[in-house]
Amino acid sequence: MRKSIGAWSLVSNSVAFIGHALFAITLGFSPTVARSDGETIPPDAFLPQYRRILKEHEATYRNIRIEGRTRFRRSSWAPPGKGEATKVVDLPLSERPWMEFTYCLSDGNCKLATSFRNGDHYTEGAEVRESRHFFRVRRTSPGGPYSLTESREENDAPRVPTESPGRVKEAPYCPWGYSDFPSYVSSPDFKIRDVSGTDDSARGRVKVTFSYRPTDRQNPVAEGWVRLDPNANWVLTDYEIRSIRPASAKKVELVTQSSGAIRYTQSSGLAVPVEVKFKNVLQSRKGNTEEEGEYQVDHFSVGPTPTEEFTLAAFGLGDFEAPSGRSANRFGYYAMAVAVAAALISLILSRLGKARRSEQAKA
Repeated sequence: MRKSIGAWSLVSNSVAFIGHALFAITLGFSPTVARSDGETIPPDAFLPQYRRILKEHEATYRNIRIEGRTRFRRSSWAPPGKGEATKVVDLPLSERPWMEFTYCLSDGNCKLATSFRNGDHYTEGAEVRESRHFFRVRRTSPGGPYSLTESREENDAPRVPTESPGRVKEAPYCPWGYSDFPSYVSSPDFKIRDVSGTDDSARGRVKVTFSYRPTDRQNPVAEGWVRLDPNANWVLTDYEIRSIRPASAKKVELVTQSSGAIRYTQSSGLAVPVEVKFKNVLQSRKGNTEEEGEYQVDHFSVGPTPTEEFTLAAFGLGDFEAPSGRSANRFGYYAMAVAVAAALISLILSRLGKARRSEQAKA
């Protein structure tokens, strides 16, 4: 897969880059963040800036196209006192095969296409959601024909999985698995405990220690730290977070320890991720699970994707070529056609029978 990085609007990126650069210049990187005149900036003063940064990132990475490869492992084991044998042991991440992917998000339309080869086994498929339709397609050989495996109206459709390469688009501003992190930060219950420079003085990154304890005790509690790079539009570079989902009538308490790191390259002043790694350890009285994943990004472009890519026609299946034109339920059309044909055949046979009986009566 070719190595390329999509370009963003030069004017908009120049404005954003200048704004971030001015903010970066404003802050120093001593044990506490300080202005150039020596006045320290307390955490409460940094919080409004951080909220603004997250909103800018959400807007910047709203329409994207990502191509790359990923691998993932999960291991589960019984909690203390529930047994000693491990339930499921996956291969080490370094031994897992890669899965190729293409992920597009454009004005609410979403497509996730994947291909996977493991020895002689090959599978390729796609899930597509647009304003009124959802469908899945699949093929078992490279270049072979696709078959439609599921099709339904959008209001009855599942979401394209969030545990997918789509989360790579959130990597610059959300810890992995914390898609709601911007809403945490915007809440009055989010508190920054400390803002400090890090040991890598050459890069001048900033470590932000936080806690989130919502007044609604049914919501998760989280605390930890995120590290940001002010020289790259304040993107997230690594983090460690511990969260607790409280028990409810249907769910047990779940404690999650998360960590991860993201590596970037620059394109026209925009930081785009080229490598994303994460690890989550989930603990509950029902059992414990360890998840680990890695994403290598070959292409990351910001901007809209042509609507034609979100149709069955893009997979050689030729249905609803305009994304919101006709229903995606091909099987409904087939059933209707069969019913009409059966009715016509029944009518013809009925009339032929009446004509034959009439002739016999006359004879």
